[in-house]
Amino acid sequence: MDEFQNQGMNQNQNPYYSNSGAYYQNEYNQYGQQPIPEKKSKAFSVMSMIFGIICVVCCVCVGFSLILALLALVFGILAVVGKKGGKGMAISGIILGIVGLLIQIVILVRMWPLFPYMGDIYSDMQYFVENDNEIIEEFEESGELPDRFDKYEEGELGEFFDETYGGFDVFFDDFIDGYLEGRGTYN
Repeated sequence: MDEFQNQGMNQNQNPYYSNSGAYYQNEYNQYGQQPIPEKKSKAFSVMSMIFGIICVVCCVCVGFSLILALLALVFGILAVVGKKGGKGMAISGIILGIVGLLIQIVILVRMWPLFPYMGDIYSDMQYFVENDNEIIEEFEESGELPDRFDKYEEGELGEFFDETYGGFDVFFDDFIDGYLEGRGTYN
């Protein structure tokens, strides 16, 4: 006689007993506790959100921020598709990655006219740093730019500075003000 019959129950009243005499396993473990759910890793979600935040904050660093935007998107998508933990963080990482990517596209499109001239711009900046006192004094006295900078008032570069700053002379005046302010800070 089995224990259920001793307690006044027959086998048909026992929810864990089958006709074959085998007992079904319930949802509880042997100690009567519910099983511990498997922990879902939030690593991809956290990385997606961190990369997204840094991408948006550092958006003026075009190459660096572009890589971070792509990483935020990849880790966020992997977290959501892989049903990892931290779905909210993954979604925010994806959104920030998209925002960062859009900012990068706008910057690249806006700066596109300057790319063919990057070598000249770099050498002119180097020339300016080496001769800054003379260039600034001459510009403040006469309002004239050195001949070396005439190329920024003509052609594609002239159009770029006209559309963006209202002309290269306006840009140069603002640049010198910022340069002097920064130089005074660091000296």
